[in-house]
Amino acid sequence: MGSGKTEVGKRLAEKLGWNFIDTDDIIEKTDGRKIPEIFQIKGEKYFRKLESQTIETLQTYRNFVISTGGGIVLKKENAAGLKSVGPLVLLAVDPKTAFERLAGVKNRPLIDVDDPEEKIREILEYRTPIYNAVADYVIDTNNLSIDQVVYEILEELNSNG
Repeated sequence: MGSGKTEVGKRLAEKLGWNFIDTDDIIEKTDGRKIPEIFQIKGEKYFRKLESQTIETLQTYRNFVISTGGGIVLKKENAAGLKSVGPLVLLAVDPKTAFERLAGVKNRPLIDVDDPEEKIREILEYRTPIYNAVADYVIDTNNLSIDQVVYEILEELNSNG
């Protein structure tokens, strides 16, 4: 959240001549509702189930850059399913930068709270060790532009086969 996954993913796909897909878009099309509405009506547990089902669909995709929601890799089987599609790139961001990037954004159910900056900090404190454990590559996005992040990803992919 706030790391630039969508914009970086689109730009990376463009550079590679591949297609781009966001798992949240797949979930919204499949369910027929926007993510905040899914959370509100059906809850986070239901949303996480939809994420897992989406990963099964991704197994047939080739030459795609896939952007996922940050919670998708919290389940080990989801992380394994994504790794079978291709390398996982973590776009790391610190809580302050994420909060600044998300200022004014209203469609993030997990931070629709009284103190969103503290909530981002809590989420990242819990998730970062998991992210680092499953990531094949880690790119620190805090002080980089979208193009710089894409360049770093391409460098990592090219230097590691």
